[in-house]
Amino acid sequence: MAPPARPGRSSARYARARRTVTALAALVVLVSLAVAGTPGGASDDPATVPEAAPAAEPSPTPSPTPSPTPAASAATDALAAPAATTPAPKPRPVDPYKAVQTVAQRITAGADGFASFTLLDRRNGRRIGDPRSAQQMFSESTIKAWLAADLLATRAAAGAQLTPYEAARMTAMIRLSDDNAAEVIWRWLGGDDSIEDMIEICRLQDTTVYPGWWSKTAISARDLARLGDCIVPGKNKFLSPAVGAPLLALMRSVDPTNAFGIQQASPAGPGVRIAVKNGWTEHGSAEGTVWNVNCLGIWGAGNRWVLAVTTRFPAANGLDYGADLCRQVTRAVLPLTHPVRPSN
Repeated sequence: MAPPARPGRSSARYARARRTVTALAALVVLVSLAVAGTPGGASDDPATVPEAAPAAEPSPTPSPTPSPTPAASAATDALAAPAATTPAPKPRPVDPYKAVQTVAQRITAGADGFASFTLLDRRNGRRIGDPRSAQQMFSESTIKAWLAADLLATRAAAGAQLTPYEAARMTAMIRLSDDNAAEVIWRWLGGDDSIEDMIEICRLQDTTVYPGWWSKTAISARDLARLGDCIVPGKNKFLSPAVGAPLLALMRSVDPTNAFGIQQASPAGPGVRIAVKNGWTEHGSAEGTVWNVNCLGIWGAGNRWVLAVTTRFPAANGLDYGADLCRQVTRAVLPLTHPVRPSN
């Protein structure tokens, strides 16, 4: 039988074992701290250990941006892009012939009685007028321009010059609108035959002979313009330049009392005389007493422009009413025939 243990030795042995375990545990802790190091990782001296940086806050995870739908993208692009502008339509070029025609037509349409006009551009053959330009009127003394042209052509065809008497009669007929001189020349030329020749040679479309009465030859505004073109001298024309020169010279030197209407509007510029032949007569008619006043003018480089105005109106208005209608129509066409150019 084993002897019983002695309590004193067991307690002491237990105490020593516990101290040994405690010491070993402390040693393990110290070794662990030595291996891990201090918080700064550089020194065990607290004075040299830097302050620990605060822990970084976790960054929020960004939410994914949804891809726009095609419709939304198109709408966004439409808002972002500048609004498309429709280009303004280019203005149509204004036809200068029609522009002046419109103005002149208002004048003749608003006349008291009757008025008509035709403007002919001899350079390109273009003609403008109004709806009444084919309506007949008595030619009055405008027909004298033809009688002078026919006299010059007739004598030239015979290889002869005008006699002094013939030249004097022609001068009086054009410059002073002398009716007696016109009657003499008309008879020399065969009376109505001369008017028939005029219709054929000048290719008049609306003109008819009044038998035995030259001043009552029925003519329209457009035929009066054709007559003006016909008597302008030129190569292969009714009058050659040499033969026709005296006629235009006379028409440019018409007595001032006869040079009313177109000339007064200065279509070729201030103070420049143009070739004119007017006609005017007071008549009794079914309409009462009326004035017939007609104007024929030729001007421009190469005698480019021919203007004819025919009128009939109550005699109470006076001769100057017709002269003023001719002036107004002439002024209406000036932007075409004599445009104002800017000065340098």
